[in-house]
Amino acid sequence: MLMYLMMIAAQMTSEIKLKKHYQARSVSDIKLFFIEKAMECRTDHSVTSEELHHMKNHNKVPESDSAKCLLACIFRKVEWLDEKGMFDEENALKMSKKEFPDDKERQESARKLYAVCKKVNEETVGDGEKGCERSSLLATCLLNNAAEMGFHL
Repeated sequence: MLMYLMMIAAQMTSEIKLKKHYQARSVSDIKLFFIEKAMECRTDHSVTSEELHHMKNHNKVPESDSAKCLLACIFRKVEWLDEKGMFDEENALKMSKKEFPDDKERQESARKLYAVCKKVNEETVGDGEKGCERSSLLATCLLNNAAEMGFHL
């Protein structure tokens, strides 16, 4: 999942033109940003090398509680998961608008992807505000629908 987020963000950023008041981050900068968030989260949510490998190389969402909570931590750090453990579609969209301010087509694709995935907020989860289970559902939804919305991994 971490790699998925980095790849989506990198793809978004690679198609951005520089805007006068905002200098888009490079692909490397985006990757480093998500790696930094994952490393910050990894101190509290240890995952195995195998789980990291599957996230990075196979775009698979691991099933362990620790891996799900790592995703929740990352989503919270980028403000896609609120204090109640719910997907914050508005903040996800704000991030997309910031990352590709001159690309209305990409913004619309992101909006559609987030609209599809906001259904995770309707799912019953066992960990409530902790958000780990919902983050796993969100990551799975993003992975399953990205290509259809124009984000090729």
